[in-house]
Amino acid sequence: MNATSLHHKDQETYGAAGMYLSQLGGFQKRLSKGISRENILKKENHLLDEMKRPDEMQSILIVAKTDFEKAINKADQDERLLDSDKLVILNYLECYIILNKLQRPDVVQNMTVEEWKKRAPYRESHVGVAVHEHKTAANQIAGLILNKEEERWFQIYIEKVRPTFLEKSMDIKNFFISSSGGKIHNVSNDIARFHKKFGIKTVTSQEIRRNAETFIASNCKDTNDKDIFAKYLAHSNPTAERVYREKTMENMVKASMMTTQILDRLQEKPSTSLAAIEKEEKFNEEKENKPGPSAIETKDEDFQRFISLYPLTIETEPPTLKECQFKFPLNGPHLYDRWRRRQNRMRVDYIFRLLKDGQPDEEEVNRCIAQKLWKSNLPRVKDIFEKWKKC
Repeated sequence: MNATSLHHKDQETYGAAGMYLSQLGGFQKRLSKGISRENILKKENHLLDEMKRPDEMQSILIVAKTDFEKAINKADQDERLLDSDKLVILNYLECYIILNKLQRPDVVQNMTVEEWKKRAPYRESHVGVAVHEHKTAANQIAGLILNKEEERWFQIYIEKVRPTFLEKSMDIKNFFISSSGGKIHNVSNDIARFHKKFGIKTVTSQEIRRNAETFIASNCKDTNDKDIFAKYLAHSNPTAERVYREKTMENMVKASMMTTQILDRLQEKPSTSLAAIEKEEKFNEEKENKPGPSAIETKDEDFQRFISLYPLTIETEPPTLKECQFKFPLNGPHLYDRWRRRQNRMRVDYIFRLLKDGQPDEEEVNRCIAQKLWKSNLPRVKDIFEKWKKC
């Protein structure tokens, strides 16, 4: 304003304009201080709050899993779906991408049908979906990695559920669409409503990604693994071009499996080490069957491939004997029994730790097991009481 001739031509207007700019500057300073205080308060609250583990923030996926599996199986068998069934499938898959796959909401919002059709297989265990439109799309592509069971869920959704949402006159390219047939404009609202439906405190994408990054980074000893995980999260930072330009399917699958394994260890931490269980099982096999060294080696190699298809966690749904025999004709029954024994011991340890403060009665043990919503391979009450006797 001082660079103009207003001061000479109209002093009254010049004075009023100066007063206005002065007051505006004062407002801006006060607003700036207020925003700074608000940000500091948020950081202080985050610092003082007890930080949850990532697996604790995924409780909606456990609580809602029974409803989801009922709905997805009805769709798969071409049974009539209620509107509530369709919404459970849609909202669960949205939550799964955000809370289990650690992706941002815009990956859910912008993923297209064409991108799904172009998904790339990785060996026999995973597929990768490249999502181009998202927050940091200028630097890298977001990679959604799914195992075969997860791929089945998404395929059932697009074949059996999504078409019922579409109106005949609408041609929407987005993979996920709202129940009214339009684009999803606020994934976070969908997730919040889904949490509220099951009475669980809402967890946001930012919260789960921040916590997961903290825990994963602390469990990664290799710097290369940290870089792989950074690529998996599709971070935006000054080194994005250097970090993301070598993004490969192999690295994305490795990051996805590494994330799952670390989060599972946080949740389970069985008191009996897996190495000890392996040693005991091998001893028993040699004692009972007396197989030659080559047979033992073959079984061990097959078992490593087996647990890459069916991660050995307390929450994994046990495979059927038919599936095991189909995928591993030579050692299917052995792998089936071996996997179930190990998972059952892990579940016994888990329930025992939950009740370790005082020896419970049978009713309390059964109630604790029932709360986990496991469908098969349930730990036996007598095995849990047996651990009490050994303590």
